[in-house]
Amino acid sequence: MNINNKARILLLGVAFLAAVPVSHGQILKRIKKKAEKAAEKAIDDVVSGDEEANQTPEEAPSTGLPAKAAVSQVVDFTAGDSLLFGDDLTGETIGSMPHYWKTSGSGQVVTFPGTEGNWMLLKEFTTYKLDTLLAMPADFSLEFDIFTRSDKARDLNDFNFGFARDNSVSSYISDAYNDNAITSTTVHYWNEEVIHSSSDTKVYNTSDFELANYANAVMHVSIQVNGTKMKVYLDDKKVLDTDMFDPKTPKYFYMSTGTELNNEAQIAVSNFQLRE
Repeated sequence: MNINNKARILLLGVAFLAAVPVSHGQILKRIKKKAEKAAEKAIDDVVSGDEEANQTPEEAPSTGLPAKAAVSQVVDFTAGDSLLFGDDLTGETIGSMPHYWKTSGSGQVVTFPGTEGNWMLLKEFTTYKLDTLLAMPADFSLEFDIFTRSDKARDLNDFNFGFARDNSVSSYISDAYNDNAITSTTVHYWNEEVIHSSSDTKVYNTSDFELANYANAVMHVSIQVNGTKMKVYLDDKKVLDTDMFDPKTPKYFYMSTGTELNNEAQIAVSNFQLRE
């Protein structure tokens, strides 16, 4: 029996009881009151049910909570207009150290099956700098690619890049504080973190980054420097945007491999573009 039929029956019951003489006593009065209340409730249920059924989505009651909005990340990296230096290692002799680079240890130009272009294969526990004594201008962008081969990404240990106060490769640069270094960005494959530090501004921060997918892949690095501020992007994901330099500090680019490459893991770089 639906609500409408129940309401009709209860209303008829109320009408019948209303016609019963008062002389029948208190029992009939109680029955009459209960019937009236039941009828009122049934009518309310009918009205409420009809309102809910006919309610449009726009009329639905508000929860008072703000609607969820999708957040889109904007890549605000801007490459410089003028190319100051570019090197994709084209024309280099396979097996030799490339002409525009120098190192505290060794390195060589190689090719990888199934991957285009030449790459500079890096040796563990070694630092690399440009062999052109090329100090960076006040405002510039620098881009390059990192290519890896390994059973697991964590076998790569870590890879470090940043800027130093001179162009010497007399010793290994491991962080922002030794061998005249200024900044350090460490891609820590082992712990899936990216670590940034600066001896100029005393910045030190870490952020999680999904590095497990980079065991056999190319990662594009983008760096943008404007005066004291430095931005770093890994595959278009911003991982740094803060002051990292003293205004008068000279800047020479460097790269350093970790102290160990496990299970015959390999790390290589190429496709450098320095723009002002």
